[in-house]
Amino acid sequence: MSFSSETKTALCNSEINKSCCKRALLSGMLAFSNIFQWDKIKLITENKDTAELYTGLLKELYDIDTNEYVSEKHTTDEGERITHNSYKITAVSAKRLQPLRELVPSGAPSFYRINENIFECESCRRMFIRGAFLASGTISDPKASYHLEISTPYTNLTKDIMKLLEEVGFPPRTTVRKSSNVIYYKDSEQIVDFLNAIGATNAAFEVINRKIMKEYRNNANRRVNFETANIEKTVNACNEINNLIKYLIDSGEINQLDAELQKTAHIRYDNPGLSLSELAAIFEPPISKSGLSHRLRRITAFANERMKK
Repeated sequence: MSFSSETKTALCNSEINKSCCKRALLSGMLAFSNIFQWDKIKLITENKDTAELYTGLLKELYDIDTNEYVSEKHTTDEGERITHNSYKITAVSAKRLQPLRELVPSGAPSFYRINENIFECESCRRMFIRGAFLASGTISDPKASYHLEISTPYTNLTKDIMKLLEEVGFPPRTTVRKSSNVIYYKDSEQIVDFLNAIGATNAAFEVINRKIMKEYRNNANRRVNFETANIEKTVNACNEINNLIKYLIDSGEINQLDAELQKTAHIRYDNPGLSLSELAAIFEPPISKSGLSHRLRRITAFANERMKK
């Protein structure tokens, strides 16, 4: 089961006690379903729990019976045959669907609008949004990316849901994809707020958990890259000065250095794998890292000067 389907199943199994919230939820599902007209309704979903909630609310609130058709689609994943069910819920009858007119704003030319007059309590708006998500929303698996969207082909409904989302504190972004208006979020924090608002707390927690894991891995990778860069920098610097020391040894110019610098040059040359701190510790008596750096700079300057002659 996909992350999106798991989220919808959890939402469908969440108990709702107030009749006004149930009506708002059904209104959201109807408005964002495939067909919502004066004489016909149709919802197509791949989530069985969404189909059952839709038919259950229609029967409970308006005594509307529906017809259900189940179709199968088969895919193959790594040699395994997987069956996907699609549920089509319909009802056709102007007389039977007459009670649903109360969900439409007075004077509206179609059912594809939001009637805020049915929102009787603080939770109703969020229940409508939950219904919209159940009917036409999707959310990507946070393991891969952050993306949540709700789509509809109806411009006025898009404007209404945009306004509603802004009112509850989650202003979304929009785009047009083929013939659909897509209302979406790509920011993980906004997605978490949205999920919490519609009651999908487990999904919200999973998004947070995945974000923490991604940030931890990214920080670990940055540390590794930083340490690797420092190692490469150290190795390059060591190779550079050892090449200069080799020149001094081969040319005999090393004898022009004082005893202290000659000793430093030989220790550096004989221990190419040691860091400056490790190298400073093997002197007798030990010297400081800054003292060793100073000596190596003097050796480098001397070698460069001799090579110019």
